[in-house]
Amino acid sequence: MLSTQTNIESCREQVVQLFCEVFHSMLQLDIYPYLEPSNPTPHPIVISSVCFSGSWQGTALLECSLDLAILFTERLMAGCKPTSFDDDVRDSMGELANMLGGNIKAFLPDRVELSIPSVIEGHNNAVRLIGKDCFVRMAFFCDAGTFVVVIAEAGPH
Repeated sequence: MLSTQTNIESCREQVVQLFCEVFHSMLQLDIYPYLEPSNPTPHPIVISSVCFSGSWQGTALLECSLDLAILFTERLMAGCKPTSFDDDVRDSMGELANMLGGNIKAFLPDRVELSIPSVIEGHNNAVRLIGKDCFVRMAFFCDAGTFVVVIAEAGPH
């Protein structure tokens, strides 16, 4: 279990395994851990996030290309094939952030609340997490591309 004194990195393998299971069961998509590529995520990008508050504070972000977000939407919402960033993509990416956050929450102390998801899309997005002192970046790949999950623990206030 994570605490504010425990490095998030200590649970990396368990978190990676849970993410792989979520993508396999919910999207019928096999994902694999990946050494992060030297080139950034293709633009436009989609970033979905949830925040944790209470006895542990932090953020979880899911970042991927728009093409991959559309694939995730198609897999999550059987029969729906968006052609651009729309409400279905926004809802699907928010749901994925929520599922990933819920799985991370299982490793956190009691009395941690999960925010509603936020989703942004664009060409020149840059997310800066201010006041965060512990980052874990986990890159994944599937047949359709790569994506990144970031977990950041809030530092002392």
